[in-house]
Amino acid sequence: MRKILFAIFAAMLAMTVATAAEAAVEDGPLGPVGAVGDYMNDAATTAEIKARLAAEHGVDASAISVTTDHSVVTLEGVVDSQAESELAERVAGGMSNVKAVKNRLGVRH
Repeated sequence: MRKILFAIFAAMLAMTVATAAEAAVEDGPLGPVGAVGDYMNDAATTAEIKARLAAEHGVDASAISVTTDHSVVTLEGVVDSQAESELAERVAGGMSNVKAVKNRLGVRH
């Protein structure tokens, strides 16, 4: 009897998870997205770009905020020069999974 109840519970749980996953894929604000997978990919992209910026000579990574949404990276903050802004953009855009870079970095005068 316990095995039957467990099997019923497991089947109901699986159906609930499948339904929630399907809803997450269909209900994205920008069209079909796999919510959890996209979030994890975007978080990994953001982390990798931050690490690359930190390792890049000529870029003050602490002055740059990096966000990623659906493989589109946004750079924000204030940097010392136009050259630093352009270098940060090149670093972010150098990853194969980045579709576009929105460079919103200001330059100190």
